[in-house]
Amino acid sequence: MERVDGKLYAKHYEVRNERVQAAKDMAVLTYQLYCESNLININYNCIEVFQKEEDDWHVIHSTWSVIRPMEMDFSAMKEIV
Repeated sequence: MERVDGKLYAKHYEVRNERVQAAKDMAVLTYQLYCESNLININYNCIEVFQKEEDDWHVIHSTWSVIRPMEMDFSAMKEIV
């Protein structure tokens, strides 16, 4: 991690297609995250599961996956280290 510490950052990001499915004390948030970084532009499908404990909501699970990784061109990735 020391090789990339402080060298990788998001220039711009955008959350799209947010959807919440909620029950009494549980909720699932799905969205797509579009991120432009100084290394590579990458898009994610994100799922986060929330649980309500007393009056606060807490993330109890989070999953991120790259959108269509088989179609991405990683040859344009820049060296940061």
